[in-house]
Amino acid sequence: MRRTISKISCFFFILIGNNMQISAQEFFSNENVISFCTEENDLGIRFPAGTSDEEAFEFISGCLESSSSPQWFIMQIDEPGLLGITIEHSEGYDVDFACYGPFKGKNKQEVIKSINKDITIYAVEDEYLYDEDAYVVSDTCYSQSYLDEFYRVTALSDSIYVDCYKHFFQLDPSDFDNISEYFDYCDAEEEKLYSCIDETEQKEHVIFPPDPVQFDMTNPCFRGYNDNYPLESMVDCSYSTSSKEFCYIPEAKNGEWYLFLVTNYSQKPGTISFNKTAGTATTNCKIIVDAMTVGPVCEGESFELDVNNAPDEATFLWTGPKGFVSTEKNPTISNATQENSGIYTVVMVSNGVSSDEVEVPVVVNKRHVVDIKKEIKEGESYIFGDETLTISGEYQKTFTSEITGCDSVVNLSLTVLGKDFTISSNSPVCEGNAISFKVLNSPKNATFSWTGPNGFSSKEESPTLDNVSDANSGRYSLSVTVNGIVLPTIETDVVVNNIQHTEIADSILQGETILFNGQRLSVSGTYQDTLVSATTGCDSIVTLILTVEELKDAMISNNSPLCEGERLYLYIDDAPEGVSYEWSGPDDFKSTEQNPTIDEVTKSNSGIYSVKYEYKGKSFTLTTPVVINSVKKQFVKAVIKGDETYKIGDAEYSEAGEYTVTLVSESDCDSIVYLNLTRACEANDLIPEIMFSPNSDGENDRWIIKNVELYSDITVKIYDRMGKLVREFDAYDNLENSWDGKDYAGRTLPSTDYWYVIDVEESDRQYVGHVTLLH
Repeated sequence: MRRTISKISCFFFILIGNNMQISAQEFFSNENVISFCTEENDLGIRFPAGTSDEEAFEFISGCLESSSSPQWFIMQIDEPGLLGITIEHSEGYDVDFACYGPFKGKNKQEVIKSINKDITIYAVEDEYLYDEDAYVVSDTCYSQSYLDEFYRVTALSDSIYVDCYKHFFQLDPSDFDNISEYFDYCDAEEEKLYSCIDETEQKEHVIFPPDPVQFDMTNPCFRGYNDNYPLESMVDCSYSTSSKEFCYIPEAKNGEWYLFLVTNYSQKPGTISFNKTAGTATTNCKIIVDAMTVGPVCEGESFELDVNNAPDEATFLWTGPKGFVSTEKNPTISNATQENSGIYTVVMVSNGVSSDEVEVPVVVNKRHVVDIKKEIKEGESYIFGDETLTISGEYQKTFTSEITGCDSVVNLSLTVLGKDFTISSNSPVCEGNAISFKVLNSPKNATFSWTGPNGFSSKEESPTLDNVSDANSGRYSLSVTVNGIVLPTIETDVVVNNIQHTEIADSILQGETILFNGQRLSVSGTYQDTLVSATTGCDSIVTLILTVEELKDAMISNNSPLCEGERLYLYIDDAPEGVSYEWSGPDDFKSTEQNPTIDEVTKSNSGIYSVKYEYKGKSFTLTTPVVINSVKKQFVKAVIKGDETYKIGDAEYSEAGEYTVTLVSESDCDSIVYLNLTRACEANDLIPEIMFSPNSDGENDRWIIKNVELYSDITVKIYDRMGKLVREFDAYDNLENSWDGKDYAGRTLPSTDYWYVIDVEESDRQYVGHVTLLH
């Protein structure tokens, strides 16, 4: 089963105007290529799976349609023969691989250097992609307009390869300008390839080595063992979804090196195991103690001896020239000399097992200083590095040896015979530096007289003027006298460039930072940075005066809880000055005042109020809850008889009349009761029972109101202790239309006290009291 890649990958194009060869790059290093072997590893060395989300550089892609989370490995053949290797992720995740080789070299460093040298990339000018219907041009690569297909041009050594539709063909570098013809060829190959895929499924080998009878390798549609693409240095390749991949090297020879790209498709961490599962060939396990250094180095430089991919608990013993001994994993030798050249050895001990002694050759190359004197005739020139010289003088250049990579300093003293003397200076210079004058081809027995700006004069042949300023800019003249004869005056111009001083004042809020001179600043103060002018080459001093403004945390509040009818005040404290406010709240409240108010609030004004403001580019939002409590109004009718009184709140009434009583509720808001009190004729008074027990025993099962039969229109309302209406009756009759201790839904109410209100319409009287329900 194969994956489908829906994202076009961009691998190879570097757009530089014309097709040309680009200089080789270091794609591999001793550090990012890990040595391994397939035999038993007593030293506990593990081979990490790659987990990055980047793509590997694929100089031949083979079957790998993607190469995410790459890790490069290398091995060396010990005993020759056929070799089959199983590659497996320790956590059972999908891995893929490509194997390249064979390569030759005395050690890993030499092999990697050789591989890097052979990798060259060619750029392609966009004029070859001429058909807008067939191609899409992006900033970094050229891709086909349909998914999963792309052209890639790759150069190895002196050959150029074109990869299109998973098909490769080779070009001669001299034929590179005709590459567009090969793109047309790719279009034809596409049709062939996809007709093949329709005709013949990809083969996966089930035995090792593959059986030629089972697999028709002459079939043009045969795609190889596990997607093998045996092109040039690629030996085997697989892009299946399995967590186990199988690499087949049919004729491995002693001393050969093979490079493996193992990609971790899931990007899950773990280790890669390499196990020999077929063949007679073996691999060299001495190389897994991966000792190395970066070199050769030049005199005066430092070099580090390194063991790559060693277990954390391992110990080391290094020895080397000049009695060098170290137990560090990665010892460093500073300020190296040629005496530090030689063979360094290391023995690693891990899990109680000592490795073989591993050799690391180190070369410290000498730096050279060469003095050359050269004379040329007037009108001739002398080539010195990248310069063509025609004037007498002292010159110096630093060259890098192509053999050792070390600098060689060459000092040239050039004399132009028969040429008139001239003068020069080190102009332009920066303010505060020195101006040095020089006479070239100076006549013998001469005297000198210099004059210049700011009153300058000197009798020296080559004077120096220290600590110059803008006043020293201008034209300087030299008068030379030889044997009493004054020669024509010669002149030279000098430019003194000023040092620029710039002062910047800036402010930030507390908690913010500002980048200045490569640092993130968060504290008030004066800071300075010295830059170099790209125009004059002189310093430009920038002074930053930074103020960090302390920003207090603003708070909003209000005067709630309030009662209906009162005024609401909204406040904001510690807010910055000069900002605009946007208030919003319940009942579509909006305001731009700093501290708004609302007169005569109602319950609809309850809720969350918020205010927004911006300060120095930052937005702030604060909220505060507001509570508005209701003012309750209640109308009560009551009847008293005899010497009874009616008590409400702290007031007690014994006379019939209308009264208004103001109480304070639990929310501290007024509760107004309008009382209509009448005196009843006792003979016809309604007398409610104070208790009843509706337990279906035939006695006292309903609540009885005496004298109810004397009235034709009586309304009765029953409330629980929370004031909730639980039952209501019209024309109460103590019989079927009477309270049986149940609510509206017919549910039995619990035993407790209940309040009643009895309205007698014909006498305009009201009875209020409580009755006890018992079960």
